[in-house]
Amino acid sequence: MANAKQIANAVAGSYGKDAGDGLLKLLAGHWGAVKALTDSAKSKSVAGEDKAMNDLGMNAGAIAKFLAGANPNWKESDLDSALLMHGGDHRKQVDLMMSRAPKGEQGAAWTEMQHHMDMIADALADGIAKQFPDKAN
Repeated sequence: MANAKQIANAVAGSYGKDAGDGLLKLLAGHWGAVKALTDSAKSKSVAGEDKAMNDLGMNAGAIAKFLAGANPNWKESDLDSALLMHGGDHRKQVDLMMSRAPKGEQGAAWTEMQHHMDMIADALADGIAKQFPDKAN
């Protein structure tokens, strides 16, 4: 949740408080779907897991559309693909935790997820820098 607030605050710094609040609301949908995925996996509810993954996908599309509407340097399809990959990373992480996979395997999956999150952050930062070159350093 702290990470989501940092992302929303970064967006608010360039696009205003309403944009930051709007993104935070969308990110709440993300972490809510991840929690639902985890809870469903723990209770062995395949239907719940499927719904959570569908919700993650829908949320990824909504976030991508929101961001692409704010910055012409961000392509909605690229953002959607990156966010769907991130949702898949969550799925892999949950599956590894629920199967009690070795810590090394879980750690490697987390490192891969962090790499993907860094790629998304870099793309967002690059888009902001291109749109507001006078503010970038």
